[in-house]
Amino acid sequence: MKKAVITGFIIAAALFSSILAAAGGELDVVGADSARAFGEVLGAAAPYETATCWGIGGSEALGGSARFLWNGGAAYVQVSAEPFLEAGLDPEKFEVYGGVIVFGRDFSKGQGIKQKINIKKDPLADYSNIVKTSPDSINYHAALDHYGVKLGGGNMFEWARDMAGNDKDVVFVLNPEPLISAGADPEKVKGGWVYTQVPVEENGRTELVWKFLQAYDLE
Repeated sequence: MKKAVITGFIIAAALFSSILAAAGGELDVVGADSARAFGEVLGAAAPYETATCWGIGGSEALGGSARFLWNGGAAYVQVSAEPFLEAGLDPEKFEVYGGVIVFGRDFSKGQGIKQKINIKKDPLADYSNIVKTSPDSINYHAALDHYGVKLGGGNMFEWARDMAGNDKDVVFVLNPEPLISAGADPEKVKGGWVYTQVPVEENGRTELVWKFLQAYDLE
């Protein structure tokens, strides 16, 4: 057990060193390199524009109904409620909006008007604004070699640090606990969702945590 932990630490340290080199030694190494990796994902995922934000998903590139939406001050994951309703989710106990469930954060709340940048520039520039104004919302998941945006409540949108070496280029990650508490049977959720345990690093320790995952290989 101790040998496995030490080996895992060495691998994580090596990955961190390679990320640092890729980011040119910048202090905010995760944020800087996550933007580079996100740019590669944008090149493969055909981002689209809505009235208020950019989107990935719900398209040919990502065949499922899940979508990642963002602008310069907010980020959300929007998923079809149908697989969860069919698995027993009670809409009286969990908010469902027009057939969809939304998980997300408004990073601009509480910031000064000059920092509250919601004017769309381009998909990558708006993502980079989130990195700049809310660096604590960006995560590196060493076990899967993914970057991600923390959407609150244990929900995330993740993407591969290196698409060429990863068969899970983008992953929608949902915390199953509130859905289960509202009646959904996790073993009966379909629609491309997988109920599984994922290694998560917390306070220097790796623990297995149950999640709903929907992953896509864009290449």
